[in-house]
Amino acid sequence: MSCLNAWKTGMIAALAAGLPLCAEAMQWPDTAQTLCYDNTKQIPCPTDENSPFYGQDAQYLGTARSYTKLGPGGVELPADATSWIMVRDNVTGLIWEMKNNMDDTPDYSNPHDADNYYVWCNKNYAYTIECDRENNTDSFIGSLNNENFGGFSDWRMPSIKELSSIFYAGLSPHVDWNYFKPMMHHEDQYHEDWYCSLDQKSSEKLWIWFISFSGRDVESGPVDFNYFIFAVRGGK
Repeated sequence: MSCLNAWKTGMIAALAAGLPLCAEAMQWPDTAQTLCYDNTKQIPCPTDENSPFYGQDAQYLGTARSYTKLGPGGVELPADATSWIMVRDNVTGLIWEMKNNMDDTPDYSNPHDADNYYVWCNKNYAYTIECDRENNTDSFIGSLNNENFGGFSDWRMPSIKELSSIFYAGLSPHVDWNYFKPMMHHEDQYHEDWYCSLDQKSSEKLWIWFISFSGRDVESGPVDFNYFIFAVRGGK
């Protein structure tokens, strides 16, 4: 799949955010986007290649989404399993950490608690002041790798492109609830369902890219905000 086709089949949000489109080897699932827009409103999808706004996400079909629930050691579980600790995206090859115990009460003694939130930290970047704060994303990733979570020690923060790959326009919140529902927060007057990525906003080094799964968009925010996070590993 070319970088252009990867954009057409699922990365339009990343393009709009001014991010690099893709790695050549990676496949991306279809977004289920069915509507077309101009700069201000919905329009019929253009059919003439020379028309303005031709070639939108809705005009291309990508690879159908496919997920597998996983247990310890990556053991595959049936789709109707009621307990699982990881989810494998069979299109991208990415394996996502599963959250638990969503009750609106953080519990940092359990790194998989769905209510835990963190400040952004990446010690590979020049700006690391948030890494001195308790409950930062780097310490969270370290805790997973130290415990060899799921039988693996190569967990990491997702890039914004990887995070976008589980965004599903055909559902609300925009993620496959059969696999990710127990880990996804709704955005309301009490919560911001901001899930952070590894990526800094290139023009503003103190800001990072995140996704609001109920808000249907890729956004950027300061590194010292509170963000939810789920870890990822692997990839094709």
